Amino acid sequence: LSACHVLLQGTVLQDSDNDRMPDERERKHGLNPDDASVRNCRTVDEEGKYTNLEMYMISLVQKIVEGQNKGGIQ
Repeated sequence: LSACHVLLQGTVLQDSDNDRMPDERERKHGLNPDDASVRNCRTVDEEGKYTNLEMYMISLVQKIVEGQNKGGIQ
């Protein structure tokens, strides 16, 4: 028995420009998947408050937060 948890790795999403956002998401939001500088732009957030990378990171936890607000992840 180990005290360390085993993390299972799912499908690795392609990130051609290594900006930490998957190409698929960049295309979905009209970003160039071959231009890493778009991670610092504020084009995805309609209010221009968060960078594109921050918006991606927010989307990763959105389902978890919504589940917690409903009393648990479904």
